[in-house]
Amino acid sequence: AIFNSTSSLFGSSATSLNGFFGEGTSAVAIANYFTSERPEEGAEGMPVIHLLSNTAISNEVEELQNSDLDLDRLQMREGTYQIYPETDDDVPSPLGVIAHQVADYDNDNAEDLIIVSLFANSTYILASSDIPEADSVDEAEDGLIDLTNILSRPNSYRLDGLTPTLTSSRTTAWGSSSTTPQFLPLSGGGEHYLLDTSELDQHLEPDEEGIIEDIDITDTNSWELEDIGGLQVCNSGMDLPDTRVVGHAGSFGDLSFYWFTLSQMRNYAEESETTRNVVDIPEAFESGTSGFWFIGLGSLNNQLDSLQVACIGDWDNDGEDDLAVSILQTRGFFDEAKATVFLLMTGDLPALDRLDGETNNEVDLSLLWRNATDD
Repeated sequence: AIFNSTSSLFGSSATSLNGFFGEGTSAVAIANYFTSERPEEGAEGMPVIHLLSNTAISNEVEELQNSDLDLDRLQMREGTYQIYPETDDDVPSPLGVIAHQVADYDNDNAEDLIIVSLFANSTYILASSDIPEADSVDEAEDGLIDLTNILSRPNSYRLDGLTPTLTSSRTTAWGSSSTTPQFLPLSGGGEHYLLDTSELDQHLEPDEEGIIEDIDITDTNSWELEDIGGLQVCNSGMDLPDTRVVGHAGSFGDLSFYWFTLSQMRNYAEESETTRNVVDIPEAFESGTSGFWFIGLGSLNNQLDSLQVACIGDWDNDGEDDLAVSILQTRGFFDEAKATVFLLMTGDLPALDRLDGETNNEVDLSLLWRNATDD
């Protein structure tokens, strides 16, 4: 356990980064909920992220012969960094920070870091190669780094008005390695994108170091998905034909969702002869394009308080990614509540489609396991 004495709400979020401190190493990135600008020498600050190497942690445990570690003491070791807010007064300090791992987009054999600032509605995508280099900008090399200096490096970015819709602190499995481009699902201002992380520099604002305010998908591998209310991507977002996408319905109070693969989305775009990578998901489904599914809760929809969808990999070993669908039903002001989880096998969708007597690629989950969902 690692303890911190400040009022920063240390540990509000955490993730791991494989290879960050070199081959065979790993790092843990731990966020503070509250942050402050970089302190004067000798003063105590509240960084956005603490980066701690596995070597620093294991050496501290070995020296103390104790697994209860003090953060201040631990950060005096080699292999630790503290990342502080930007020095620009016009940029709000991150608050309510969430840390995520992202696959190695800068090709240095180390996983990279995403920092989401919920209240500032911004997202930092930081290359592992840029962070150590930013530490030397002030010639101190003391492990205290401003986000401003990281953004001045060539492979790190701040996305304004867009946040990723990720369901895990890690976007890829531990130890996985791939040169396949990775899509990052982004939402903001009613717009939803699959952003290819290998092309981030194509969306930069002119004369702005590392700042992305709009996603311009023209002549890129990124996609805009229209007329939906939310977006998720399975298979770590890897740009592979069978990678599945979840597009949540866009109507208020409608907790249904669309389910399709990247190849099916691209097939629809090609058939509709669109000149840009823009797909209206309900239109694609209504067109009858093969492989698009609409999955809802039918008669249960007006009783639902929430619905969550999670990709669970190939549960039944049929070569298709499967789903877990979790719903919460309530009565009154939470006087009664009931949670139900559906393990939904993609290979069963054609059979489930026939439960209502029609074959139209629409699945009504309220027709399943009535004892689990009905009053």
